[in-house]
Amino acid sequence: VIGKLSEGKASHVPYRDSKLTRLLQSSLSGHGHVSIIDEKSLIKKYQREISVLKLELDQLKKGMLVGVSHEEIMTLKQKLEEGQVKMQSRLEEEEDAKAALMSRIQRLTKLILVSSKNTIPGYLTDVPNHQRSHSFGEEDVSYSFY
Repeated sequence: VIGKLSEGKASHVPYRDSKLTRLLQSSLSGHGHVSIIDEKSLIKKYQREISVLKLELDQLKKGMLVGVSHEEIMTLKQKLEEGQVKMQSRLEEEEDAKAALMSRIQRLTKLILVSSKNTIPGYLTDVPNHQRSHSFGEEDVSYSFY
């Protein structure tokens, strides 16, 4: 089907019921233009690269990678272990700093709660003691309503 369409002739196109012919149905009449990209070569290329990488990974796991000496592997392992030790000590330092900050937050929160208890208006100690001099409706009222 693709070969006949690519020839550009108005000859008969062998039609069959398939996904490709359904996709190209508008072009099968010979009046349309279709571009098709063949990705088989790209797929083969990537499959080759993947298989090479898998082979290298297997060789690396077995320690048989060409060009890498045993000394290099040991040096890299040592660097990895040193890095892990450094990261562990840094993690412990960060956890200690976090604990200190959490302790400080709790202490400051308690201070805020204690100080706000003493300064909240409405407690009996904060209300001034007013003496009532007259009852409502008496002639000499010392206050007025707005």
